[in-house]
Amino acid sequence: MTPHRHGKQFLQWATNLSIISRKKSTNPNDALTKDDIIVVREIGGTMVQLWPSFIEPINTRGILYVIDASEPESLGKATIHLLEFLNHPNLNENVEVLIVFSKTDIKCSRSLSEFKFIMRLNHIIASSKRYISHLQFNAESQENQDKILEWCFKFSNFC
Repeated sequence: MTPHRHGKQFLQWATNLSIISRKKSTNPNDALTKDDIIVVREIGGTMVQLWPSFIEPINTRGILYVIDASEPESLGKATIHLLEFLNHPNLNENVEVLIVFSKTDIKCSRSLSEFKFIMRLNHIIASSKRYISHLQFNAESQENQDKILEWCFKFSNFC
């Protein structure tokens, strides 16, 4: 049985990132792999003002940034927040970013290529000092689930 959500929480579920932690954490959204190798924090857009407090200059090695592709009206805010996050002074230049366009299986008024064009994704990638990649995630087919997991695990000491 799958959750009814198709966003970040579904992505956590689909990639088997357990929300049960053996480490002590005050954040109920912390997710750890079964071997406690990778910490994934799901921090929703409503908590955007708190995002900088989750950046650990030494420990943050990757950012998985999820954009809801079914809501064109949220693209402007998502782009601004992404740019603010990418330019935050506490974010190390070596931090890699994976932008995931979620809910691509849900029909909306804009195509994914239009989303990327409107947010000037090519310009963001070209002008950033960080390595930024992007892909789409389809909840129905779980398209690119393996690539997302592979991206997450490359930051572990396990690989």
